[in-house]
Amino acid sequence: MPTENFKDHYQLNLDELLEKLQTTPAGLTNDVATERLLAFGPNQLREEQKRNPMIILLLIAALVSGVALADHGIYRSLLQPVA
Repeated sequence: MPTENFKDHYQLNLDELLEKLQTTPAGLTNDVATERLLAFGPNQLREEQKRNPMIILLLIAALVSGVALADHGIYRSLLQPVA
């Protein structure tokens, strides 16, 4: 997998992006996924990241937003079929 800077990937078209990431629209094969797992490790937060105050604050903010939206019936209107 490329290790270059990915900051400009949003400017690429789909074919260029898939080539750069060495993947396909269907995703990675099991063999490639296993290779990347062994090379880069699992996609998990480290223990010190789990206790980061900013992460905790963002999770609380998301919870408060969800409760506020549910209280105003926003979720019900999103789930209703469009006529």
